Amino acid sequence: MKKSTFAEVGKIYGVEGIITGSVLKWGEVISVTARLIDTKTGTILKTADIKTNDVNVIPDKINDIALVLAGESPPKTPTPTVQPAMPSASNVLGEYPEASTRYLTEADLAGKSAEELKIIRNEIFARHGYIFTTPSMRDYFSKQSWYKPTANDVNSMLTPIELANIALIKKYEEQLNERKSQNKTK
Repeated sequence: MKKSTFAEVGKIYGVEGIITGSVLKWGEVISVTARLIDTKTGTILKTADIKTNDVNVIPDKINDIALVLAGESPPKTPTPTVQPAMPSASNVLGEYPEASTRYLTEADLAGKSAEELKIIRNEIFARHGYIFTTPSMRDYFSKQSWYKPTANDVNSMLTPIELANIALIKKYEEQLNERKSQNKTK
């Protein structure tokens, strides 16, 4: 959703924050993620998630997520199924799963072509079902067996790791483009 949409919802319902979330399944792991979003700024204030192989524990853990978002501690010691980490790269689909599972470094991006960087960045959006409007990305991802286009806007589904990696990749792409244009002018 756009930031302005959060503001509209806040005005309509007279609330300062709303909760959005997603449910994803990677292999055998089910991930439920919730975000508390400030309706004035559209920024994510808090996130909480659970990961489990057992669908039957999810209803009990939803209460824990609500408490975390409300700034309270769950009544019992959190179990290993309540964790902020993303699934391992082996459970994430795509050619560059690490872009959704860990913070990338410039060393991870070094030596990649402009096209590879574009694919790595857009694969993050594709994992969340983004419907691409640019022909090259639409064509590329339509050939991936795992890609399921379902949403025009997936920004609210992106994790902090993914957001940071998108920003890093964009920065690296800009630097690469600057070096190319400087080399052309020499």
